[in-house]
Amino acid sequence: MIVWERLRLYLKTQSTGIGRYWVEELMFFLLGWIPTIIGIFARALIYRLVIRGEGFFAIEKGVMIKQARNLWLGKNVFIDTQAYLHACPQGIRIGEGTRIMHRAQLNVYNFRDLKRSEIVIGKNCVVGSFCLIMGQGGTRIGDDVIIAPPGIHFSNES
Repeated sequence: MIVWERLRLYLKTQSTGIGRYWVEELMFFLLGWIPTIIGIFARALIYRLVIRGEGFFAIEKGVMIKQARNLWLGKNVFIDTQAYLHACPQGIRIGEGTRIMHRAQLNVYNFRDLKRSEIVIGKNCVVGSFCLIMGQGGTRIGDDVIIAPPGIHFSNES
């Protein structure tokens, strides 16, 4: 019984449902590794089935996305290689023209039922390489903000 409970908890942290888990993981497995502009266009077309947003967004190879249904991307968003986005319950919203650079991490991991647990990034921002932004308790970043590496931003609600 303990094994099933742990498996259920794992699946809950990875996706919004077991069916979506398999669809998302299959999509990311089949398309996530494809390099160059070919991969960017393939991901822009197919990832739209699991990621919400508007306009064209570019996702480089090797980007890891968890809870894809809770991710919203504005038009002309760019996510660089090996970035990690974990968009638990209230999710991550990235504004138009924003760039998430190499190995940046945006993590909303809220299973403590915090009232506000999200990351909202405004328009035309840059989240630099290796930056870490935690959304437990709610994190809001305005328009035209540059977070230089190794920027770390935590927000927490008691």
